Amino acid sequence: MSADHEEYWMLFWNCNSCGKKDIKGIQLSCPNCGDAKDYGTPEEYIEGKSYLITDPAELAIVKQAANWRCENCGELNQADWAACHVCNDPRQGGEHNTLQEQADYDELHDKYHPEKWKKVRDEMQAKNSSGKEKSDKKEETSTASTVVGCLVLLLLVTLGIFLVNRVVRWLSPSPQEITVSGFNWQTSTQLEEYKWVQENDWQGNIPQAAQVLNKQREIRDYRNILDHYERYDSVYFIRQKTGTRRVAKKRPAGTRRVKVGQKRVKVGTKRVFKGMKKTGTGAAKKTYRNEPVYEYRDQYETQTIYETYYQTEDVYGDIRQTTPAQRPVYRKEPIYDIKLYYKIQRWVPFTSLKKNGTNQNPVWATGDQYKGNKKVRTSQKSGTFTVKFAGPENKTFTKNYSEARFKSFKLGEKYQAKIRGNTIKISPQKP
Repeated sequence: MSADHEEYWMLFWNCNSCGKKDIKGIQLSCPNCGDAKDYGTPEEYIEGKSYLITDPAELAIVKQAANWRCENCGELNQADWAACHVCNDPRQGGEHNTLQEQADYDELHDKYHPEKWKKVRDEMQAKNSSGKEKSDKKEETSTASTVVGCLVLLLLVTLGIFLVNRVVRWLSPSPQEITVSGFNWQTSTQLEEYKWVQENDWQGNIPQAAQVLNKQREIRDYRNILDHYERYDSVYFIRQKTGTRRVAKKRPAGTRRVKVGQKRVKVGTKRVFKGMKKTGTGAAKKTYRNEPVYEYRDQYETQTIYETYYQTEDVYGDIRQTTPAQRPVYRKEPIYDIKLYYKIQRWVPFTSLKKNGTNQNPVWATGDQYKGNKKVRTSQKSGTFTVKFAGPENKTFTKNYSEARFKSFKLGEKYQAKIRGNTIKISPQKP
């Protein structure tokens, strides 16, 4: 949207002393009797008489700040005058811009009444005072809202810090004191017996210490031997033309213009009157704005028109053909070898012995009870060595260790450990 356009139009006033009418608003005294313009004299916009101000000198006057009233003699003076043109009293700060006050009042009323000016001014002062009270209340409300917001934010930050600390403590707990309260161990020993066992294998693969019990000729594998050839019909397919067909196809035959919708298009601008306001310097400022003018116009696009035509095409099919052929037929012929059945002495697992206790001296089974009647030896050994700890709040923890580490603990010894749930991690150094 383009910027506002402003025009200044001349206003006119009537002399209350001699009755002369239609005096230019920029004149502060009557050209007929010389009497100064009275305080509260209305300025009128007269149709057919008020004119657009184009003279640079007049424009300079109406565009300046509003005229001011001398506090000594009450006469009106132009804004750029430093002293009163009647009594020559210098202009002081804070004087009333009488014409500006009147212009503001005339915007609210069609016609100005001097006797009501004091009432209007009092109403304006009361309105300003009320606005100030509302502003103070708004500031108080805003301050209270700010305080509440800060307290809520502080509460959320505190809660966040608490949760973060809890998570950190869970992920990396502080060491706590635990005491060794007991032990538990369990061992398992696998026993093997040296005895005769029977096995079999192909000739040439048996151990040297084996004692052969039996041997016999058995099938070790099979091999394919060509037996004969058989005749069969080999099937294949060839592609041949079997006929023709008439096929419908499409081809471009022209174009046509088709309406597809409407589009909002800018076609120009128009000058729109926005309002008129008195300046307090004997003129009225009219404001105009150039606004765009739009129209909805039909939108078209070019589409291709197709026509149908027919074309003859060949039709092909796969024709099944056969031809005589031969293929080999094989038979499976066994391959024989000598298999030996023998016996040999080997260590064979036969039992597992377990022991357990609650001290720090694990015991491993030796199988001595079997050695009188059998040739026995121990083979694989396994064990579980558990230490019990008493922690804070009468909680009990258990942890498995190697045999050497298990024996290094002492009953009643204290350690620093990080506790997480039902698991513990003992610190490297004792307290």
